[in-house]
Amino acid sequence: IVAEFVTVDYLWDSNHSRSLYEETGQFVVANNVIAGIKVSQDNDIFVSVPRWMSGVPSSLNKLVSNPNGPGYVLSPWPSWDFNAVGTGTLQYSQSFIIDSRNCMWIAEVGRTNFYDANPSLVTTGKAGIIVVNISTGAVLDTYYFPPSVVSYNASFVNDIVLDEIHGYAYLSNTWGEGGIIVFDVSNRQSHMFSGPSTQRNTSYDFCVNGICYGTDGVGASPSDGIALSADCSVLYWSSVQGVGLYSINTTFLHDFTMSNADFQSKVVFIGYKRGCSDGLLFLNGNLFYGNLQQSSVVVAEGISTQALSVTVESESAQKLLNWIDTFSLDFNEENSFYFTANRLNLFFSASMDFTGQSGANFRI
Repeated sequence: IVAEFVTVDYLWDSNHSRSLYEETGQFVVANNVIAGIKVSQDNDIFVSVPRWMSGVPSSLNKLVSNPNGPGYVLSPWPSWDFNAVGTGTLQYSQSFIIDSRNCMWIAEVGRTNFYDANPSLVTTGKAGIIVVNISTGAVLDTYYFPPSVVSYNASFVNDIVLDEIHGYAYLSNTWGEGGIIVFDVSNRQSHMFSGPSTQRNTSYDFCVNGICYGTDGVGASPSDGIALSADCSVLYWSSVQGVGLYSINTTFLHDFTMSNADFQSKVVFIGYKRGCSDGLLFLNGNLFYGNLQQSSVVVAEGISTQALSVTVESESAQKLLNWIDTFSLDFNEENSFYFTANRLNLFFSASMDFTGQSGANFRI
């Protein structure tokens, strides 16, 4: 365990005090969770805090030592202003990826507070990609998807992978019918494909550690986790609600004239996972995912169109690996990876314990 938290806290300063943020509703402890993670070539750990609800001071952060005690806190990255609600360069990032140049490609969700109990707090916004030089914090590029590709009021740009060989980024849309978003970097064009393979399984009873939440509550989400093969020739994805795993040859995705029906005809059904999952990771020819039902990390070895040969790679107490969310490669250890676990089933069912009596809620 690299770090664990009962509650999320930040590196406050004279211009951004915790007391003021709490008094003004800009920091609501119970609305802050750790989700996305990526580790840079310098071994800096970056994490996202989703702006699913109001009261999240900063969405993109760097893990730093707590100057006032043991453990870690989150330092808004690259700055507080960059993450400022309403005025910042970034409004909400669920996921991001780091390229070979040590630059971060940030998926901008655009929309915020769409899971808040108060619908009046929901904001619309442009979804896109922001590229930042990690060494300097400078913004190198910004691209916003046209509303005809990604709706500004009915979308959830979630996971992102990068093809540096051919110059494409692929992202998942975890809203409505789901979708795979494709960004052609050099031509600055984008398109989204969707079909039955990106949709959630509406009859799948979503269960975590023996507790079932029904078919239209916790975990009722379409295409979420995506992963890219090492040669960038195959894209994999899966919905949260359901256990089907799908793939497509990325060459097909480069044809923006392809219809959704043609897209679906090119999709390959790989097989059924051992359980529902969130993020995916492709490493050394194998596909890793978190089995949310059994709180374990699973490796799908020798992926084929026939079946999944799966073995449990790591399994521990239900509390330790409850809801494995996002994975990150380790630039310095080719056979290692990081991941987050965040008990989202408890968060979204309003049963998360922030007192510490039930242990840590968020782990890296």
